[in-house]
Amino acid sequence: MTEQKALDEILKSLGLSEVDAAEFLGVSVRTVKRWRQATEEIPGPALRALEACVRLHRHGLSWRPSEAELAEIPPSEVSDYVGLHRAHVLDLDGILQRVDARGGPSRSWSVDPTSGTANLGALTITFYHLRSGSFSPSTYSRTDGVAPDLVRDRALIEDGIASIAAAFRLSPSPAPPPSTGDIEHDRRIRLQAQMAALQYGSSAHLFADGPFLDLMTELAKKGAIRGISVATAEYCLVHPRRRGMVVQRVPPKIWNHYILGVPGVDPLRCLPLMSDDVWTGAIEDAVADPDRLERVVKDLIGRVKGVQTAV
Repeated sequence: MTEQKALDEILKSLGLSEVDAAEFLGVSVRTVKRWRQATEEIPGPALRALEACVRLHRHGLSWRPSEAELAEIPPSEVSDYVGLHRAHVLDLDGILQRVDARGGPSRSWSVDPTSGTANLGALTITFYHLRSGSFSPSTYSRTDGVAPDLVRDRALIEDGIASIAAAFRLSPSPAPPPSTGDIEHDRRIRLQAQMAALQYGSSAHLFADGPFLDLMTELAKKGAIRGISVATAEYCLVHPRRRGMVVQRVPPKIWNHYILGVPGVDPLRCLPLMSDDVWTGAIEDAVADPDRLERVVKDLIGRVKGVQTAV
């Protein structure tokens, strides 16, 4: 079968028009037409992305952003968001193919779509629902005293993700958790962090993490401490090797753009605490837990005010 014939079959099976295909692949409609007319070779990445969509579709898994999802994205950012979704499709398809090649999950995880968790003994994977009806893995943790290691535990994690996918296959659109304020807030923050992960540099920061640091500044100015934790966790999933540097930036962001702006706080009297390794470490240690980070910052503000009162 020629590539052009394969493309026609793929578009037909997915119910995609040339316009839909162009939008999903981030190319022009004219380019798709040239592919179908055999006047231009179809790039490998584009064909692989479409083939991944077909495999997910056959498994009963959603593979494209919903109209409701795209309606929330600023027009200038839609292309980047669709690109992020396309990368997610390739990642999920790759995981499922590797698990299938091993003969399926070695052990089946217990999946709870309502709470967004999958468990295997002391191991837990959290995930969140996408508007498209699919899911995106969020965090991996262990309670058996063994430090989580994404490389060492890769096969186990992939088995867990395959188990989550199986739950979504059995129920094409598992009911998401109730839409509380925190859940909706966290979802929007994760989306912002994902968008920042796609960019490189900004007007304020010329290095790779610039867009994300801009986001942290914005959140800190709003006093969105929980948002800083959620965004950091999401960003580090995309760029795990940058975690150390990013986490080190959290304390100064919180100090400079939030705590020092709290009414009644005297910056000069806070300098000793700002350079205190104990408090810096406490903030860094709490970054992964939104509730804990909020408590640490609240406690710190209380101590800062206590220092001022005593002086």
